[in-house]
Amino acid sequence: MTAAETNNLTLERGMFKLMNVNAVIPKGKMTAIIGPNGSGKSTLLSLMTGLSDADEGTVTIQGKPLDNYSRSEFARVVSMLPQSKEQMPNITVKEFIEYGRAPYQPFFKQRLSEEDQRIVDWAMRTMRILRHEDRMFHTLSGGEQQKVRIAMALAQRTDLLLLDEPTTYLDIAHQLEVLDALTVLNRQKSTTIVMVLHDLQQAAAYCDHLIAMKDGEIHSAGSPKDILTRQLLREVYEVEAKVSFEGHYPIIIPKRKTIEEETTMLIVTNTSQIVKGSGEKLIERFDRIGQVERMEGFLGLEVLFTQNISEYDEVSIVTRWTSREAFQGWTKSEAFRESHQHRKTPDYILNNKITFQEVRIKRNPITDEDNAQIADTETA
Repeated sequence: MTAAETNNLTLERGMFKLMNVNAVIPKGKMTAIIGPNGSGKSTLLSLMTGLSDADEGTVTIQGKPLDNYSRSEFARVVSMLPQSKEQMPNITVKEFIEYGRAPYQPFFKQRLSEEDQRIVDWAMRTMRILRHEDRMFHTLSGGEQQKVRIAMALAQRTDLLLLDEPTTYLDIAHQLEVLDALTVLNRQKSTTIVMVLHDLQQAAAYCDHLIAMKDGEIHSAGSPKDILTRQLLREVYEVEAKVSFEGHYPIIIPKRKTIEEETTMLIVTNTSQIVKGSGEKLIERFDRIGQVERMEGFLGLEVLFTQNISEYDEVSIVTRWTSREAFQGWTKSEAFRESHQHRKTPDYILNNKITFQEVRIKRNPITDEDNAQIADTETA
């Protein structure tokens, strides 16, 4: 059974596009929406709660189209903890959480019932903030404020609870505390919980179902063991990592990215068509007068000699330089001037052409890890 589902949801806002999203939220389960920043996770939650309107597509909550709910009816079925934090008035923690009971209050009624008070107290105990009930909300730390917001969402006592990054601002101990409390809520009351989470290990350890998003589309969905793989990390996050499971708990070990070094190189090709049988003379002449090896920025030299052309031989002298400036520095050098001064072009050179080609080079330096792997291979 499904608690909620979307059908071909499409939304375009500026550069961002959510394209034909078909998501299914299993009823009574804990689901995590995962993916890199800007992939559409929060936008999907916003569309599912009606906080944003899709350009196309539909949302169904508990078998009923979202558009068929009144605001008060929807608030008794779905509670939402958004990512954005609005400035709150000067109220106490308990007063803040009492807002969660608003969908159940008649317009003219000012005081909460005993049942409402019991639920508010339960929400504070669940989030372990009962000791703060009389404190002013704005005096709490960011982490404690986040727990109060979650408690307000719990106080709505809905069948479907949507939480956008509920562990934001919390240290690791309080993150696990919140996730443990949500797990108890799910197991004891069969509340369907959907969370946007960035911690993949927490998502896989606590949730029954994962939805992975990339660039406004659903990449994959299923159980953690089925979709949390090396391939998913590579395709969704562009990260190389080893993935394994100990029971239901995933172990993700990322591989350090190789730092690419990008440089440019100038290739100068001096091609001469020469009288057949005279190729060796040209090569010998260049060796004698070139004096290029000592020049700053010089990277290397190749000589290509072609004799299978019927009318003439062809010699290409290819030099490589770190930059065009380095090559020009050689042509302006004293050694170049001395070697070319008063020297006429030999009669055996029929034609000459010089071409320049600038190329970009990316290098991946060998890391200590690579060296260790090479050593292990040689030892084996």
